[in-house]
Amino acid sequence: MNSRLNHAPTAASAGVSTGAALGGALLAAVATAALTVWAWNAPLPDPTAHHVFLIVWALGGLTLAAELFARGASRLHTPVPRGVRVLVLGLLAGAALGTFPWNDAQVVFWYQLWWGGPVATALALTLISRSERSASSG
Repeated sequence: MNSRLNHAPTAASAGVSTGAALGGALLAAVATAALTVWAWNAPLPDPTAHHVFLIVWALGGLTLAAELFARGASRLHTPVPRGVRVLVLGLLAGAALGTFPWNDAQVVFWYQLWWGGPVATALALTLISRSERSASSG
């Protein structure tokens, strides 16, 4: 029998994964805030739609950062509820489709694909990985 299978993580190994998760959470939060501020006043035909997308996108990025933080500090915090992550994922997809200027798709609007896609994918992956873990432990 492999002794590593039942081996509890040591403080050093837990610190590395906790530090990486907390670093990822910090990076996600800072990148979300910086990109939102940078793109806020872009010269677009419909600034209201642009702002709606950015607000929902920022909510998605911050939800992802909170989930990463919760995974890194699992002893201190509870994970973001699954329903919240599903709601934010749906809002992000809806905002990306609903605010896209279908009649005037300027280059500036393609960030909705390049920004929204990775955040939506990461949120979806947190849903899959959590459900697989709970199914395998039960």
